[in-house]
Parts: sequence; C-alpha cells; structure tokens
Amino acid sequence: MADAEAWYRQQKAIQKRGYKSKAPDVFISERIKSIKTAMAQIGKTNEIYYPELSIRLKMKKPFCSLKELTKRNLDRVYGLVRSDLKKRNG
Repeated sequence: MADAEAWYRQQKAIQKRGYKSKAPDVFISERIKSIKTAMAQIGKTNEIYYPELSIRLKMKKPFCSLKELTKRNLDRVYGLVRSDLKKRNG
C-alpha cells in the first residue's frame, strides 16, 4: 500500500501546474522512473522498445536514452508507455 501511495503522490506532483518549469530535474527524473517502471511491468527492454516508440511517435531520429529527450518528447513517450501498459492490463 505504501508503494501505491508514493506513486499517487508522485503523479499528483507531476501533473501540478508549472512543475516542469519550476523543478525540471525532479520532473525529468520522476518521469523516467515512471516510464522504466511501466516498461518493467510490460516486459520491454530499452534496445527493443525505444526504437519502436520513436517510430510510433514519428520522431526525427531514434533515441537510446530517455535522458537525451526534450521535456515535450519525454511527455510523449510517457503517454505512449502508459497507454501500452493500460492496454496490456486492461
């Protein structure tokens, strides 16, 4: 239950208005943690999933690390990963 509570607080903070610009490092690290957790639940690895995501999001070039993405692209990846997780569980 403590994990669920921590996740809820994290998501609430991420969605808070201005969080991206007021604390960008925290925002990015929390998004990356969330993406990695969802990927683990789906059973996907970086080497296979990142190129797939870049194609599905029609990015100009593929990425090898979440840290090299802009905040906007990180949000896009986050949304797609969460969507894939919902489809898998739902």
